[in-house]
Amino acid sequence: LAEENVENSPFSSAISVIHCGLQNFSPQQKFDYIICNPPYFEISEQLHLKHPVARHQVKLDYSDLLEKSSELLSVEGVSGYIFPFDREDFLISRAEDLNLFPKRIIRIYGIKDGKVKRTFLELSRIKCKVQKEDFYIEQSPRVWSEEYKNLTREFYL
Repeated sequence: LAEENVENSPFSSAISVIHCGLQNFSPQQKFDYIICNPPYFEISEQLHLKHPVARHQVKLDYSDLLEKSSELLSVEGVSGYIFPFDREDFLISRAEDLNLFPKRIIRIYGIKDGKVKRTFLELSRIKCKVQKEDFYIEQSPRVWSEEYKNLTREFYL
């Protein structure tokens, strides 16, 4: 599916699809930016039936992901991840053990005045002042926020 999507992309000449587990990925070059939507959930008895490996940390956990990211990043590289909010402190602490430091933190709310659902975290090897933002998907029930509409505008007809 990834190969088909890349072939149909206007960026096909600039994208390579490599089918292997991240743990076995050993490219010659380092990367300036790594973006990842990792498996969200720790392994539990109630694995998601349709996509257990994609949604649960069956083959890749956060520590392994951060270690490999640290290995693959260039000196000035940045890595970005989205994950459940309740794992934010753990990820920041684990990243700092690997000399990766928060550059940007976006807390994502399902609805304004609700609870934080997800965190988008950008990490860098360079310590800097952390840029913090809040992002709301809905302004009120079933009313998309302007931020969300602007972000997703190109995906809708």
